[in-house]
Amino acid sequence: MMPFPSFFLRHKRGAGFLELFMTYGWAVIILAIILGTLIYFGLFKPTGLLPEKCVLRDNFKCSEQRLDMDNQRVNFRLENQRDIGVMITKVRVFDEEGLLMCEAGIEGEDAITSKALFMGTFGGNTGWHINALEWDDISIPCSKFEPSGEKKAYTLRMVFFLDDASPAFSHPVEGEMVAIPETIEI
Repeated sequence: MMPFPSFFLRHKRGAGFLELFMTYGWAVIILAIILGTLIYFGLFKPTGLLPEKCVLRDNFKCSEQRLDMDNQRVNFRLENQRDIGVMITKVRVFDEEGLLMCEAGIEGEDAITSKALFMGTFGGNTGWHINALEWDDISIPCSKFEPSGEKKAYTLRMVFFLDDASPAFSHPVEGEMVAIPETIEI
């Protein structure tokens, strides 16, 4: 009788992993399917696990966000982290489905409601001016929020240009805001 080749004995270690995977792998796959189904049908909302936050790109820092149901406004603190001032000309907030929830700006149909919000002119241009390395509180009108008591993710979009440029050189910036539309009841 011929001896058993040593080649097969050296590779026996992989058999333990394969046996473990075949025994318990199906359970991991079923758990992943169940979790995916719960998220898909809305029974488990991952945004509820997230902390409230406001994140913007392009050297902007967003903080202290609040969806104020009492005054029908979206409030947030915006910090300009550039070494040059910026002029903000439009702010929009969209819900999770991409529907426009609120808007304020200096041009277009929304100019009537937003002129009181934007801080006049700077260098002959109209908009909301934030100096270099400073912050300002932004507040825009918004009547489309409904108090739900649940955290929701919103997309925040702004248009701005730098102090040494004109509105012809405007740039868009986009970020995310996770917050609860809330009222203050005493």
